[in-house]
Formats: sequence, structure tokens, C-alpha cells
Amino acid sequence: MGVKENDILIKADYDLKKFEKYKKLTLKEKIYDKHNIKEYESCPYCGCKHFIKYGKYQDIQRYKCKNEECRKTFSNTTFSVWKYLKYKPEKWIEFIELMCEGMTLESSARILKITTTTAFYWRHKILHAVENYYKPESFRRSVSVMDYYVTKCFKGSRNKHYTYEDKIENRTAKMYGYMPRDVEILISAEDDAIPLINVKDNNETLKDTFKYNVLDNTESGCYVHLEHINKRKIEECTIEHNKNLHKDIKKKYGFKVYINWVGIRHMKDDFKVCKSMKNFIGGLNSWLWKFKGIATKYIGHYYSFYSLINSEENFDYMKIFFDILKNGSYASADEIINIHLENY
Repeated sequence: MGVKENDILIKADYDLKKFEKYKKLTLKEKIYDKHNIKEYESCPYCGCKHFIKYGKYQDIQRYKCKNEECRKTFSNTTFSVWKYLKYKPEKWIEFIELMCEGMTLESSARILKITTTTAFYWRHKILHAVENYYKPESFRRSVSVMDYYVTKCFKGSRNKHYTYEDKIENRTAKMYGYMPRDVEILISAEDDAIPLINVKDNNETLKDTFKYNVLDNTESGCYVHLEHINKRKIEECTIEHNKNLHKDIKKKYGFKVYINWVGIRHMKDDFKVCKSMKNFIGGLNSWLWKFKGIATKYIGHYYSFYSLINSEENFDYMKIFFDILKNGSYASADEIINIHLENY
């Protein structure tokens, strides 16, 4: 006896809607798995260690603080980078992938069907988390330091504009190939690790930036190499630091101090800079070109993100997503604006 078409019990799903739904649920479970999010041992608002389970929201466990003066509710995703982002997780992951590819805000917004303003704030939330989480905390064996200079850029600013003198100076610099000296940046890296990016503040010298961010973060026995830095005060600090190292370390890197014909001390060594550090500036400029200009106040953001995706360690958009989900902290738009004041 034949089976009629109307008697078929298995319903076709040509659009794979059920599969898509299952995929999204599986992704959500993976994202909010206890191994991928940070678990609070105390209330993130008041610090009280006494809290109770307080139901679930979208399958995410919530808690309530038992401190009578607090009584606030929270979950393990409270204060995460993705707080208040009212979109599904797959959009966040896709956005990070587009960032890694150097996609513009307009293109990213069009692909993900979000506004350009939303894409802008997403980008800076991610950049802010990346800059704070991935930067090296210290240098152990050796560190290579180079300086870099860029012109001021007021892109997107409502308060800062180029003066007539700035325009003439920039035009002259481009015409004669002068090196811009507006914004000074230090790039420090240990071997092939992710570099540390430091932009000099207006209220300090480049020597201060070098001392506070490089020398003060070197561990005992760490050798410091200067890659084409012609700053006398920085070189003096480095000489004093390296002179106090063990003789075996100085011998290993061929560290020597000599005095030139006018009586100024200089250092030389046989330090071999890794390939990624040598090619860092060229690759950085090529990557930044896609963004059609970077505002000076956000230099640290973009340089740190490039350091991440250009590092020898294998990073992809999924790893970046889960890293900053678990370890990144929430920053509101106002906080990001206040952190990156236009003090240049």
C-alpha cells in the first residue's frame, strides 16, 4: 500500500529555522557557561559576601544582595563589557570579526543591520576592554623600546579644530617630508609578545612616560634595549638601569657604554630585535589606513588592538570575544569619553 504525500509525518524545514534556533541556543549556553564568565564572590555594588539566588533571566542565574542598605540584584554578567547591549550575542561576535578584518563602521553597521552610532560605541567598548586586558603587566627578561610620532588628529571632535598655523605646518611637513612631532608614542615589547603602547600626556615628558610605564614595570634582571631612540634623557635612564644588571646579562646582550667626542655617554649592544617589532610601524600604518584617520584621543585604543591581532600568538574573533567577556569590565559611553579627554 503506497504512502500518500499528505500522510508524510516528517515535516520539511527547508529554511533550517529549527537548526538556526538550536545553533543560537547552543551559542548562548556556551557564552554564559560558568567557565566563560567571571563568578562574583561578593556583591559587585557594595562588596557584601552574603547573597542568595534570585531566579533566572533568559536562563542566566541572578542573585540578590542581602545587605539591607544595598539589596540590589546582579548576575555573573553584571559589569561585563556587554552590559546594556540589547542585541543577540552572535551580533557581538560578528562585529569583532568585522573589526579584525578592518571593516569600516558604515560597512559593519550595514552588514549587521545596526546604526552607525551603535557600531561606534560597540567598537570603543571592545577597544577599551582590549587595551586594558591584553597589555603586558611587566617585562621579565628583556624589552625592546622604540618611539613613534604622529600628527594631531581632531577627527570627530566638536571642540578641537586645526588652527591656520596647524594647517600650514602640516602642509609644509607633507611637502618636505618632515617627521611630525605632535604626538609622541612609546612602543615596548618583550620578544614576540603583545607590545605595550604608551601615548605621552601633555603634562609629562617622554622620559616620564618611559620611566613610569617601562622602567618601573621591568622585573629584576630585565635588559632594556633602545631601538633608534635618540633621546638623551631616556638613554641616560637606560644606561643606569642596565649598568646595575648582573655581568652575565650585560655580556649576553653585548652592553657597552662609550663617550662621544663632546663628552656625552651613549650605549650600544648586540640585541636582536624580533621581526614583528621591526615591521610593527609599517604594518600598523597599512592597517590604520583603512580607518581613514584616527582621532588622537583614541590612539591607544587602535594601536593596542592592532598589537593584539598582529601578535605571534594565535588570536581569532572567538578567542577575543570570550577573553573580554570573562576578563573585560563594563565602561559606559560617558566613562570612555571622560577617559579620553581632548587634552592634546
